[in-house]
Amino acid sequence: LPDDRRMLVLFTRKYGKISAGTSIRLNGKNKSSLALRAFTHGRYELYHGREIYNINAAETLESYFRLGEDIDKYMLASYALEFTDKVVPESQPGEKILDNLLDFLRILTVRKSRLKSLLIVYQWKLLCLCGYMPELDRCARCGKDLPPAGFSVVDGGAICNDCKTSGRVNLSLLYDINFDIIKT
Repeated sequence: LPDDRRMLVLFTRKYGKISAGTSIRLNGKNKSSLALRAFTHGRYELYHGREIYNINAAETLESYFRLGEDIDKYMLASYALEFTDKVVPESQPGEKILDNLLDFLRILTVRKSRLKSLLIVYQWKLLCLCGYMPELDRCARCGKDLPPAGFSVVDGGAICNDCKTSGRVNLSLLYDINFDIIKT
């Protein structure tokens, strides 16, 4: 990109996570430049070129600039954005994901304590929304109804006794149900 162009990642309701380029100066004093800063919820005028989206104009709807006043909150919010960027696939509608992220930023802005627990709850909800939660109701390997005989990290959930004793399970990543990993 030329020196005056920047690439940003936007989380949108309609298109999900998208990459967009812009020539709007990030350190400018106009309304559009404020909407391009981190921890900002905005409305963006997008144009889809041949390969990428372009931001023509932007308007700030809500800014979470106060997160930058507290180093712990800033670090947690930055981590949450990076985690979201890594977990959420590109170009899939993400209305609930965006709402979850905005709720996290709003609560983090005003919360005084237990900030890390808030981040863990956010991550848990995000994994749920993205479909990455472990299978706990039936065998993750063969699909049979349980009772569970173990929890396989490789298979992504609880497994039945037949699959546990089949010899094709990585025993170093198999946890005993008595360990109570399912309740955890």
